[in-house]
Amino acid sequence: MGGSSPSTPESFDRAASQKRAGLVREQWDDYKTRFQPVENKLITDMGGSGSHTTFNDAGIANATLGANSAYASAADMEQRDRQRLGQGLSDTQMQAQSTNNAMAKSAGTATAVNQASQADIDRKNSVMSAGLGSAAALGK
Repeated sequence: MGGSSPSTPESFDRAASQKRAGLVREQWDDYKTRFQPVENKLITDMGGSGSHTTFNDAGIANATLGANSAYASAADMEQRDRQRLGQGLSDTQMQAQSTNNAMAKSAGTATAVNQASQADIDRKNSVMSAGLGSAAALGK
C-alpha cells in the first residue's frame, strides 16, 4: 500500500501525511492554549512546581512525626509491661533491644516517608491525567 502500491500515487500518501501532521499540530496547539494553563494552575494551587509540592513537605513531616510517636509509644508500653511483671533486662539485653527498636524505627520512618512522597506523586499524576476531576477529589 501507500507509495509503493502501483494503484496509489505517491502524492496521495504525501498529502495524507501532511494533513495528519497539520491535525496533530492543531491538536498540540489547542492543548497548549486550553488545557496546559489549567493543568499548571492546578499544580500551582497544590503548592508547588516541578516534582515537588508543599503537600510533600507536610506529608513527610507528618509521616516522620507519626513514626516517631508510634515507636516511642510502643517502647513506653513495653517498658511499663516489664515493670508490671517485675522483669528487668541486663545491660546487654537493653542494648540489643535498643538497637532492634532503632532499626525498626528507621525502617518504619523510611517507609512512611516514601509513602508520603508517593502519595504526592500520585496526586500530581492524577491532576495531569484526569484534569479537573482531581481538583474535586482534593477538595479544591
